[in-house]
Amino acid sequence: MCWCRMYAHDGWDYVRRLSLESPAILGSSAAERLALEAWARPDQHQQWTRMMVLWCLGRVGSSALDGMLDEAAVDGRSGWSGMRNN
Repeated sequence: MCWCRMYAHDGWDYVRRLSLESPAILGSSAAERLALEAWARPDQHQQWTRMMVLWCLGRVGSSALDGMLDEAAVDGRSGWSGMRNN
């Protein structure tokens, strides 16, 4: 899974999202750590990456998902409204 770590810090948002999705699909223990690192990335234009983070956390059954959903619910970016109810 070292390639996922490398691509998780790529400059392209799409590449970062794929690097999160793959370990979650495979059930890797690295999936949650990579997702939490992506969430904390200081980039105000990573709305789609954050959506992938939520999906990944749900896929691996992370206990961090509830906190991320609460944070997403108060995020002002479009597409986030109603995330907590889904």
